[in-house]
Amino acid sequence: MVNDRQAIIFNEEVQRLIDSFAYCFKVRFTVFSVDGEDALMGYPYSLSDYCLLIRKSLGEENACIKQNHYACNRCEQNRKLLLYRCHAGLNEAVMPIICGTDTVGYAMIGQFRMKEKIPQDIIIKWQGKDLDPEILEQTFAKLPFFDEPMVSNMLHLFSMLTEFIVSHDYVNIMPLSLAERLNHWLEKHIMEPVSLDDAAKAMCCSSSTISHTIKKSFGMSFKRFFTLKRIAYFESQIRKDSAQSICQAAEKAGYDDPLYFSRIYKRVRNSTPKEFRDFVRGCEALRPPALQ
Repeated sequence: MVNDRQAIIFNEEVQRLIDSFAYCFKVRFTVFSVDGEDALMGYPYSLSDYCLLIRKSLGEENACIKQNHYACNRCEQNRKLLLYRCHAGLNEAVMPIICGTDTVGYAMIGQFRMKEKIPQDIIIKWQGKDLDPEILEQTFAKLPFFDEPMVSNMLHLFSMLTEFIVSHDYVNIMPLSLAERLNHWLEKHIMEPVSLDDAAKAMCCSSSTISHTIKKSFGMSFKRFFTLKRIAYFESQIRKDSAQSICQAAEKAGYDDPLYFSRIYKRVRNSTPKEFRDFVRGCEALRPPALQ
């Protein structure tokens, strides 16, 4: 498996290939890195309306992420394609991207139906929230429906496409610099109270080396660099879901005390977290309905 000292570089042709596949079959096509981060997404890029309802209205986003990780691990262990039905009733397929003997990522297609009905436990949770059942049914019905022969042929093409990407050297493994490794490690530990010594230990070098690397590469101290990363992560969460509270988004960025976070944010951005969220909501309100 690729380690944290390496990065996966995809040829630009890969984006065109997965865009074409996703567009023709109207499924979501995602390429994940080995640590579960989205590396590439095929057109259309967004989650389906049904998936968004399940994630946001029922609070199932963490369950979806965990299931994706579990599916990736299973297909890696078996080193072959895995077709499964997720807890929300959507069918997905994932296969490892293997270069030589190393798993460098995962290709996944999904958000299509093979059954006509929504899982009963999802319906019960929806009813428990006192939400409109017609909205759930309508969004589920909009998902593409495939019978078994159609799925079999689609999976064959999906498998061949993934193997084609690897065999034509459209994937390259590049070594990471210390700054890149550190940046990646901090992103994975954004919620933790990471100190300079913690980072040095993780990178197997001295604290002075980390300080010098951050200063040389980014022009600031380690503390400020990590603070800016946390604030940027908070802002990305607000852009992703502006309906959530400031407190919820701040917790995801590692700040348990919302008052302390507000002071930090205002000192760095010269505005408040609420003003940023209001700005994002205002931008969303100006978008044409088709783009939301």
